[in-house]
Amino acid sequence: MRSGKRESTPVQEEQTIVLDKSFVRSASGEQLREICETHRALMPEDLFFELIHSDEQTKARCFAKFPARDNPVGLLPPVGVLIQYENENRRPSTPIWNHRLVFRYKFNDKLGTGEFEMNHQQLAGVRKWEEELATDTANFADRAKLIVKIFPVLTRLRLRPTSVTAQVNP
Repeated sequence: MRSGKRESTPVQEEQTIVLDKSFVRSASGEQLREICETHRALMPEDLFFELIHSDEQTKARCFAKFPARDNPVGLLPPVGVLIQYENENRRPSTPIWNHRLVFRYKFNDKLGTGEFEMNHQQLAGVRKWEEELATDTANFADRAKLIVKIFPVLTRLRLRPTSVTAQVNP
């Protein structure tokens, strides 16, 4: 997915929906297909990765819900690419639809039936993807450890056990 180029045509953000694993797993096929047909549905690379690596039953159930057509959803690059865009351009990655990878694709029909088996080239691609993801994750973790050096006030930040809000301890 990393090789697709991003489109720069302006679109209206209100019509865009970014899918997540919980929704894809819990929605009916009818609900997901309706969203894909009536909105600009986006699938983050991480979601695709998780679905491909799900157990066969979950994978088949999820992929069977998508419309059987070209480009059933827009595919988003990894979040790191979006953050890099924001850092380089000093502005948010919005509208997010403009950052989707633009190329023609269709999910393999066998993904929705549980009969899909990756060939050697696909397995090699997934292994490379996994290695890149592991490297990106390790790099992110290293940067996260340094954040308190940049913002020392965070060392006094504590989460309240009964709440997701944070407070700064004096």
